[in-house]
Amino acid sequence: MRVPRSTLPTLGPSSKLPPRLLDVESAAAYLSLKPGTIRGLVHCGVLRRVRIPLPDHGELRRVLLDRSDLDRLVEAWKEAGGLPHAP
Repeated sequence: MRVPRSTLPTLGPSSKLPPRLLDVESAAAYLSLKPGTIRGLVHCGVLRRVRIPLPDHGELRRVLLDRSDLDRLVEAWKEAGGLPHAP
């Protein structure tokens, strides 16, 4: 059975869904931190970047972070009062 396209959710640029992946600047705004702080958290392994593979066996150079990882980090800060250990 075919589902009419008009009944499928749209996920284009006009969609109201918040983005799952955030760049460094957006992640910094989301956490009310500076972009340099986000880069430092990525560098020391507290935050893990999402690596998007490219067809030529390379990867997208842009640093992207998963919004759910940012939320978990905030919860860890609230519960433990400090940084979680790198995985």
